[in-house]
Amino acid sequence: MIWPFSQPKEPTVAAYLASKPSQRREAKEIRELPIVLLDAETTGFKIGVDRLLTLGIIRVQAQQILVESARSWTVYQEKPILNEAVKVHGILPSDTNNGRPEKEVMLEFLSELQDAIIVGHHIGFDTAVLNEASKRHFRISIKNRVVDTAHLAMQELTAFKRTGYVNQRPPTLEELCTHLKMPILERHTALGDAYTTGLLFLNLCARISRRLGRPVQLRDLPR
Repeated sequence: MIWPFSQPKEPTVAAYLASKPSQRREAKEIRELPIVLLDAETTGFKIGVDRLLTLGIIRVQAQQILVESARSWTVYQEKPILNEAVKVHGILPSDTNNGRPEKEVMLEFLSELQDAIIVGHHIGFDTAVLNEASKRHFRISIKNRVVDTAHLAMQELTAFKRTGYVNQRPPTLEELCTHLKMPILERHTALGDAYTTGLLFLNLCARISRRLGRPVQLRDLPR
């Protein structure tokens, strides 16, 4: 008998787990590394309870957002509900009824991810929800290095510097875009937020480069 925990991984999952970044990656320039902008919309805001509704990714290469690389998925959920989250993202049960099975979406997502750096805004929640989905279907966790543009902004922008106040709130995407006079594209859609986050990320990296007098390396970014 083969016990469930000893069964071979799906090829896509095995390939994802086998992809290993260079041990010297932290010293590499950002423009040399694979970057995936990521945003997810979910059924709510509780980790371990709420589920994935939509997922969007866009690649960044050589400090350029590759619009043609954009991919998005709508995820079928058996029991979608109308709650406060729907008022934010506007994704209705009628939308998710026509979505793809979560396992299929996660397999395609992992095949796109490999060893890329994940960049997102308030990305901790998104990756936690994706972790729950990965564990549910494949018994693995997302292993990629993650960069949160909210924390990056608090590192680089004087107006949002950490104060030491225990309840200091990280800036929202709207606050940062307003401060930097940047456009916001299709807010609260997975691809729109991913693209806007990419613009913010490149803006902040340019500021770091000017401050340091050299190209930005991965180790210059907060974990």
